[in-house]
Amino acid sequence: MLSRRSWTLNSRSSPPRARQTRTGMYKILGEDIAAHLKAKDTPGVFIQGLVVYSGAGDEVLYERLLDIEIVSQVASFCEERGVSLIAYSGDEIVCSEKDAETDKIALYSEPMPSAVGPLTDAMAAGLRVHKLILMDSKEAIDRVRPDIERLIGDRATFTQALPDMLEVLPAGASKGHGVNVLLKHLGIDPVRLMALGDAENDVEMLRLAGVGVCVGNASPPARAAARFMAPTNANDGSAVAMEQLLRSKEPPAGEE
Repeated sequence: MLSRRSWTLNSRSSPPRARQTRTGMYKILGEDIAAHLKAKDTPGVFIQGLVVYSGAGDEVLYERLLDIEIVSQVASFCEERGVSLIAYSGDEIVCSEKDAETDKIALYSEPMPSAVGPLTDAMAAGLRVHKLILMDSKEAIDRVRPDIERLIGDRATFTQALPDMLEVLPAGASKGHGVNVLLKHLGIDPVRLMALGDAENDVEMLRLAGVGVCVGNASPPARAAARFMAPTNANDGSAVAMEQLLRSKEPPAGEE
């Protein structure tokens, strides 16, 4: 079982998240656990469910990419509005040019973004983009979200894990869908799944899981989707929930 200490991130207890790159997850878990997972060819779901590894080496079971037209429109929008933009490409993160906002992603144990020039030029040269993240203050993100959603419409899915970041995913994509793909591959009924979440981007996964648990500081959408509530992140909510389930084989104590 993972120790609570292994989940500490910038003084906040945080388990590895399916929204991250595989590189970021390994960094959170620490060298020993990461080495064990690599040696065992452990399957996994990453980048908001957009990349699913089967467990057979680096075999990709499922993958979704953004269309270059969407990337072009979002990049132009961000340039006009003065909003920073990063792109997830497999285990790497890139941007057209680096600034203080783009580099904030490294605070969440993700790789430091690399500047590659215009994203559409990089895509034409072979860059594969799984998702985009608009990065600015919470107030700025709140202002631009309605406008970018109107511009792109249903050609992409928008979600948030953090108030100062807005994520752009391929249409219909979610953590829940990626997790379900892996469960079907492994022959596991979702009723046997325990999922932990705290934000809008966790909603589909929490609804899918037989034991969907939100932490005490979760956003309203995550609270509504979860069946159970654990303590807050600051009080090791994720670790408490997992420990209780493993010890008692019952759902974690909290509000249903």
